[in-house]
Amino acid sequence: MRKDASRGFEVRDFLHNKRPEGLRLIQELPLEVRLPGLLTRRTLRTPGDDEALAVGVLLGQGLVRTPADLKSLALDPSGGSVTCQITADPPACRVPRALPSSPALDAWIVASMAADLRERQGLHPITRSTHAVAVFAADGTMLSLGEDVGRHNAMDKAMGRAFLEGSLPRAAAVVLTCRINAEAVRKAALAGLCAMASISRPTVQAVLLGRRLGMGLALVAPEPQVLVFSGGQRFTPATPSATFPTS
Repeated sequence: MRKDASRGFEVRDFLHNKRPEGLRLIQELPLEVRLPGLLTRRTLRTPGDDEALAVGVLLGQGLVRTPADLKSLALDPSGGSVTCQITADPPACRVPRALPSSPALDAWIVASMAADLRERQGLHPITRSTHAVAVFAADGTMLSLGEDVGRHNAMDKAMGRAFLEGSLPRAAAVVLTCRINAEAVRKAALAGLCAMASISRPTVQAVLLGRRLGMGLALVAPEPQVLVFSGGQRFTPATPSATFPTS
């Protein structure tokens, strides 16, 4: 977590006329991701892990699939842009297709993933204004984590970091603290992920696209419950002896 990801301000409670106290606010600064001749993407992001964010953008657009597809990354000294180069022409088809079969995820492990994600957020406890996304292996091991003021940036950071570290082939699910929408489903499918979970309800369009692609979409509710909206074959009921996490 970079020190410039947030900034402190002194505020006063006018309702109770209390003495000033310090609060930290999240930063949202511009970043431009460039792939010359193919893509220019501008976003407002929380500073930190900008290279992973850039790779996540490429991955979510179907422009790279393996680390061998990425030739170079260059972060501008000013920190305002990342220029990427790829090794070959991008695939002709960059539309997600029906996903292949995959081992079913135990519902208890899915609930544990959501609890682990909440516990590992570094910026949200001090700013109360960030989204987080993590990529997990089938056994519940967290492979990467992205946190940002923008939910799509957080997802790009998480997927891009797993891609750069070579752990994406082990990925079984992506878990979000924010709602799952159709764009998130599309990105996950292009990256080869077959299951998604969130602590917020998905949108109608996310569920419809998930059903068309065979993407597993689940809501981890606090009761606790793991409510599956699509891709039921991607999940399996918790083992009888399992105890759901409550944190």
